[in-house]
Amino acid sequence: FKSLPCGLCVYRFDGFKIKPLFHNPAFYGIMGYSKEHIESVEQKTDFLGVHPDDVAVLKEKIKEAIRNNGLFQHIYRLWNDVKQEYCFLRLDGAVKPQQDGTKLLYGVYTDVSERLMLEKKLTRANERMQNIINAVPGGIARYRVEDNRFIPDFVSDGVMALSGHTRKEFETLIGDNALNIIYQGDRERVVAASKAAVE
Repeated sequence: FKSLPCGLCVYRFDGFKIKPLFHNPAFYGIMGYSKEHIESVEQKTDFLGVHPDDVAVLKEKIKEAIRNNGLFQHIYRLWNDVKQEYCFLRLDGAVKPQQDGTKLLYGVYTDVSERLMLEKKLTRANERMQNIINAVPGGIARYRVEDNRFIPDFVSDGVMALSGHTRKEFETLIGDNALNIIYQGDRERVVAASKAAVE
C-alpha cells in the first residue's frame, strides 16, 4: 500500500463516527496538508479543507455508500496547504461490513485538477471554433459517408438559415441521411458528384 502512487486510506465506521485507520504516504502528497493538519487528519475525520460548497454532497455520497455497503465515486475541491489553492480530487470508495458490526471504508484519492483544467480549455476552444464556424457566411456541414447515406456529424447555424428550418425541424427531415432533404429530381446528380469527390 505504501508504494501505490495514488492516495489510499482506510476508515472504520462504528455506527456513529468515521475514524481513520490508515493513510499511505501518497495520500499526504496528494492532499497537500500541513504538518498541523496531518496530525488532525490522523486522529479524526472532519472533512478538513473540503470546499464549503462541496461538503454536504460529499457527506451524502459517503452516507449512501455506508447504508448500501456499496461503491461510490465523487469529485470535489480540497484546499491544498502546499499549493495554497483548491485542487480537484476524485475519491473512489468502497464500503465493506465486518463481523464485529463495524464497516470499513476504503478510499482511493486522485488529483484530477490538471485533467479538469485541460477539459475546460478544450471545451472553451471548441466553443470558440463553433462561434467562428457559425460566423462564416453561408453554411458549413460535415458528413460521414456510408454507402448512399450522408450521415450528419456537424451542421452550422448557417445551414439552418439557408434551409429555412429550425435545427429540430432540419434534424427531423434528414433523419440519418442528409440526402433526404434534397429535392428528388436533384438527388441522383448530387450523389454522383459527391461520390466522385469522395473517390
